[in-house]
Amino acid sequence: MSNQILYPKKWVVTLFAVLVLLGVIIVYGIDSYGWSYFSEWFDLQNRLDPEGKSRRVAISLVALLTIMAIPGLVLGSYLLLLAVRILRTQYFPPRGFPIICKTAIIQGRLAVHEGYKFLGYSFFAIALPIVVIWSTLTIFPEIIEYIRSLYG
Repeated sequence: MSNQILYPKKWVVTLFAVLVLLGVIIVYGIDSYGWSYFSEWFDLQNRLDPEGKSRRVAISLVALLTIMAIPGLVLGSYLLLLAVRILRTQYFPPRGFPIICKTAIIQGRLAVHEGYKFLGYSFFAIALPIVVIWSTLTIFPEIIEYIRSLYG
């Protein structure tokens, strides 16, 4: 391990802060306005077709879980690419990698250890959303039949 320390660039910290603020605004907007439109649509559909209520609940649940799984899959993919880059170069953080806090430079065996940690994090971040969606589909088998009927 060397005594070198990398300091964050201002644009990286600013981008991080803007993305966090954007996430808060999106969550607040969905919480304040989005659910009311969804519940109105759902109530209208239930009045028009009361027999299809369980199917709509199941499809809405899977759609919501899928939308929530996308960030996890993107994070897992990013961490996988980062882990491969660390393992290939044996240097952490990789050269040119944007950092958001003061970070010590690690080389050699310790960097490889960090790379394997990131590899584990990436597999977990990719596997968790897939397992949640799969388990939800096994709870609601009518969704699988509905999807099959859509695609022949």
